[in-house]
Amino acid sequence: MKKYRLSIVAAAFVALAPGSARASAPVVVIANPKAHVHTLDARSVRSVFLGRAGRIGDAQRVVVATLAGGATHERFLREFLDQTPNQFSRRWLRLVFSGKARKPRVFQSEADLAAFVAQTPGAVGYVSTDTPLEGVTVVRVER
Repeated sequence: MKKYRLSIVAAAFVALAPGSARASAPVVVIANPKAHVHTLDARSVRSVFLGRAGRIGDAQRVVVATLAGGATHERFLREFLDQTPNQFSRRWLRLVFSGKARKPRVFQSEADLAAFVAQTPGAVGYVSTDTPLEGVTVVRVER
């Protein structure tokens, strides 16, 4: 009985911890509106965020924007790319140092990432649905 009560208290503490609401919010892919991208299939999303695709929609060049870390970043990597943060970082390091791709723009906050995508032609990124989405196109991902 003591273990059961301790488990309930621990679960309540985790549920009420700061940032727990953000961790459960769905993650969406966003793009600059000038790219005219409204739908991508899951394979295209993987290609863009893993540095395999150089353009989407009407964009001349894709500019990948990512978060530095956190629950939204980890959830995006897991759900959309089937990667761990370590795998994702290692992949981009290989691409950048081999000259095959430009380093993604990395942001500490979702709001900064969304603002960058809104202002940068060809930019694509991801945020939780808790983030204000003014000035960006939410891309529907077909799985």
